[in-house]
Amino acid sequence: MMPTNLYRLRLFSASLLIAFLGTFSTAQAKRVSQDSGSGTTVVIDAGHGGYDRGGIPGQTVAEKEMTLDVAQRLKKTLAASGYRVVMTRDSDVFVPLGTRVAIANSYSNAIFVSIHFNSANRSGAGGATPGLLRPAKNHGTGGARRMRFPDQSN
Repeated sequence: MMPTNLYRLRLFSASLLIAFLGTFSTAQAKRVSQDSGSGTTVVIDAGHGGYDRGGIPGQTVAEKEMTLDVAQRLKKTLAASGYRVVMTRDSDVFVPLGTRVAIANSYSNAIFVSIHFNSANRSGAGGATPGLLRPAKNHGTGGARRMRFPDQSN
């Protein structure tokens, strides 16, 4: 079964994100190395994994596969730009939320990027869902908060 147009659009969008981050990260890595002599740590969380396929019903390719693919590409791009990169998972295994939080919190001042591909039954649904991770205040989530930005393309 061939990937759907929605899958291709999401894969293209993810590729654009990686290209943007790669361009940004190269300049940032040079600035960081010139200013402080040390690299920045980025913790990449490929969403889902193992028995948790993710939330894209009816797709041939599971969300867990797409998130891991994007995470591995992002890791390669950031590492080539001088970042120290830590993955919450490198293969198709389930990692509990508490473990993901513990990994992220074990690196002080790290940038935490959790990759997901959301879906909806409504064809007009769109937009980004960025998350903000605050210092550990709440048990279990490390104070994670979610904000939604509406699609501004209409």
